[in-house]
Amino acid sequence: MSAARLSRSLGPAEITIHCLDLDAPPAPGEAEGADPSDWLSAFERERLAVLPPGPRRDDFLRLRLWLRRVIAGALDRRPERLRLGRTAHGKPCLLSAEPGAAIRFNLAHAGRLALLALCPSHEVGVDLERDRPLLRVDGLARRVLSPVEREALLGLPEPDRPRAFLRLWVRKEACLKATGRGLGFGPARFSVPTTPWLEGVRVDLPPATSGEGARAATGAEARAVGPVAEVPSAAAGAEARAAAGWSPESGGSGFRCWLADLEMAPPYEAAVAVADGPPRANDA
Repeated sequence: MSAARLSRSLGPAEITIHCLDLDAPPAPGEAEGADPSDWLSAFERERLAVLPPGPRRDDFLRLRLWLRRVIAGALDRRPERLRLGRTAHGKPCLLSAEPGAAIRFNLAHAGRLALLALCPSHEVGVDLERDRPLLRVDGLARRVLSPVEREALLGLPEPDRPRAFLRLWVRKEACLKATGRGLGFGPARFSVPTTPWLEGVRVDLPPATSGEGARAATGAEARAVGPVAEVPSAAAGAEARAAAGWSPESGGSGFRCWLADLEMAPPYEAAVAVADGPPRANDA
């Protein structure tokens, strides 16, 4: 079996999460019609063009076709008719003028697994990471975790820190993806719960800052090379320190989402989040 699915409630939304095992053989009909010239959007074809022939290219193509088949199945549409685009902050989205074709989605890929989260009513974000030996976890924590998160992490025995770091990271990135902001928002500017397991909690993020746009490219580059890439200290610099005292009661148009862990077999960690509010037309 190459794919599985889970449906659940999270905050105000109903979400469906699909899982694809890239090591499993394709399901019957999964590879049919897999011509990128017919299926992929322009930005996806550009990405495909720079991948040399081999496993990475094959995985990329299979993931994009699987994504379309799942979304098309949820909407009762033909997959080749779906048009994908990206928001102003780079989040993939569905472009469609067809009535009833509204759905929000987010894709995560790590190791040989992929997760696809779907939600018909709210923006959704999902993150998946594979546990592996990490170097300089303490240094990474200073760059991407809030003071509260760093204190919790450094209070653990050193052998437990890499897995705990990944657990915090997938939670933070799921929130960032749900709000549509990405790493340019500054992951150190907000905190997620540090408890071992989250079933469903509300997380508040501070308002966007004037420097967010300037950090967007940095965040994209960091994501391209992996979740523990060296995010420049600007992401946790003066603006992050100034925002550390922000709370929903202090005013400002912050972001709010609901967050939950996903139960995964080792060595994977995963989390999903939904934005607490309807999507905004041009900024979701």
